[in-house]
Amino acid sequence: MNEKTCRHFNGICGPGMRKDHVQCTVGNKPGDYVEHDGRMNTWPCINGNSTAKKCPKFDPFTAEECAKDKAEWDAHIKVVIDARKRIPTSGASGVVECPKCKGKLQWRRAVGYNNHVHARCDTPDCLSWME
Repeated sequence: MNEKTCRHFNGICGPGMRKDHVQCTVGNKPGDYVEHDGRMNTWPCINGNSTAKKCPKFDPFTAEECAKDKAEWDAHIKVVIDARKRIPTSGASGVVECPKCKGKLQWRRAVGYNNHVHARCDTPDCLSWME
């Protein structure tokens, strides 16, 4: 999220970068406002509407919204890093205390593959991640 991104933008255009794929939450398609060639820098929705064709529905995030979003992400990442530090460096699976809610954080390591850890707290809507 930044001040040049439209709040209606909901991601990349989809499989095969089809022109008929609905691009944003107000129904614009990639070809509506750009000479669509797959390059995202030609899309007004993520370039502050500064492209050749302007989108009349462009609605950027405010500086305050961006700052709030960044603070929320920073806090979340800090908790995930704390949780990750609680997981032993060896072993295939286990349970540790969740630093966010003090519940049970179950984890499993992809031993013999890439050693990435997948974890989920047993408290609904708490921590979960895949490395």
